[in-house]
Amino acid sequence: MTSASTKSPARSGGKIFFALLSLLVAVGIYASFLRFEKGLGATTALSDAVPWGLWIWFTLTRVALSSGGFIVCAIFYVFRIEKFHSVTRAAVLTAFIGYALVGLELIYDLGLPLHFWHPLIYWNWHSPMLETSWCIGLYFGVLGMEMSIPFTEGLGWKAFSVLLKNFCVFFAIAGATLSALHQSSIGTIFLISDGKLSPLWYSSWLPILFFASALAGGTGFLVLELFLAQKFLDWQFPENLVQTFGKLLLGLLGFYLVLWLLDFIRAGKWGLLADDWQASAWLALEMLPGVVLPLILLCFRRLRESAAGVRASAVLAVLGLFLNRLNVTMVGFILQSHARYFPTWQEISITLMVLAIGLIFFIAAARRFPIFLKP
Repeated sequence: MTSASTKSPARSGGKIFFALLSLLVAVGIYASFLRFEKGLGATTALSDAVPWGLWIWFTLTRVALSSGGFIVCAIFYVFRIEKFHSVTRAAVLTAFIGYALVGLELIYDLGLPLHFWHPLIYWNWHSPMLETSWCIGLYFGVLGMEMSIPFTEGLGWKAFSVLLKNFCVFFAIAGATLSALHQSSIGTIFLISDGKLSPLWYSSWLPILFFASALAGGTGFLVLELFLAQKFLDWQFPENLVQTFGKLLLGLLGFYLVLWLLDFIRAGKWGLLADDWQASAWLALEMLPGVVLPLILLCFRRLRESAAGVRASAVLAVLGLFLNRLNVTMVGFILQSHARYFPTWQEISITLMVLAIGLIFFIAAARRFPIFLKP
């Protein structure tokens, strides 16, 4: 009786959570019908002045947050740091689901959704979208091959799983190369926005800044995911790995901040801070709590080696990435054009639906297959 009573609240909470996710999916399906039936103009608040809205913000953020997959795989399979073995599959699963949702979300944002396959056939050598589309597609294929290892293990196909493990180093190298290419090429897309994007964010260094910020934010997101797995799944986050992630996050945030400062000084943007107080406020909101503060926290050894310190720094790093992509995709355009934008209920519900689908698949995969390994 006591055992059943202690388990019932957790089970009840799980059912309520799943019911909420199911409701979000149902509402999102209805909004999807409206979007494909009536078109972008009738279901979104996008305009020529604000061409990228809520969907692109979350899409670009999700791509960056998924970078933890190639970072951890490269560390474990290429550099042979064995302590990362227990979290490699979790990182790959995060990236696999993240990129699947990116592909889904991009279809919603296309004016002609049925033409989503055109970049694979009609090559425009002058557009960075060609390289971005191909790299994302190929990397998703690599992630699929990597995920087939725990999937085949969970299904009992041991021979096939053993065979795939022989190619893990190749998968890791290919994944790191493809991910690095498209993380930077996404920044290249915004180089065409000179004069439309606020000069506080526009830079010829956007490709390398996008790549560096993805490294820090993606690592922070993976750290948060591992802490949540420790809380809700039967898995223990190794203490020595927490400390290693603290050092890694410190280095990646420092790398990004140095690049950002060099670009800021090189482009002489200091005078722009006084020209537009709104843009300056948004930039300060992005950089101070999202980059500078976690760096300061991680500089203290006691915080860098504690679970609470690393977790807080990871939250701030993810916040900084969200705000950076928000500023580049929307805020910088709105402030420059003085336009107005607020997403419609269809945009919001479809975004929540995509997030709910990702959570459902992640929880199902983590419970059904050997994803979180014992240290």
